[in-house]
Amino acid sequence: MSSSKVVLITGATDGLGRALAIHLAERGFDLILHGRDAGRIAAVESESRSAGAASVLTVLADLSELAQVHSLAESVLSDGRSPIDSLESGVKATARLAVGEDVAGTTGQFFDGLQVSRASSSAYDADVQRRLWHLSTKLAGISA
Repeated sequence: MSSSKVVLITGATDGLGRALAIHLAERGFDLILHGRDAGRIAAVESESRSAGAASVLTVLADLSELAQVHSLAESVLSDGRSPIDSLESGVKATARLAVGEDVAGTTGQFFDGLQVSRASSSAYDADVQRRLWHLSTKLAGISA
């Protein structure tokens, strides 16, 4: 049974993306799954179908290459289904945060779409911030 809700999940081949794909498949969502590796995305597609996804479309793209980002967008838009939050909404929000004069110089704010919002309480926890900074610098190979 289709929920008529379409969800595009980038990075659906492992970790949070894969877990989200299976979670939503179990609830009957229509899924558009993105990944970089054909074998891994095929495995998630199969698992999602078995879990009960109403439909599954897979798209391959390396998001570090702009041409492939455009190809991903074209594939999603040409499918004729609309993700819950459209690409246009996501692009508009991201572009505004990157170059919008109304948010120029804004730091330390959390946005939900186009609106300033409050992040999870843990985001304001100084100990959590310190641990995240330490882990990020360690994973990036940067000495803090």
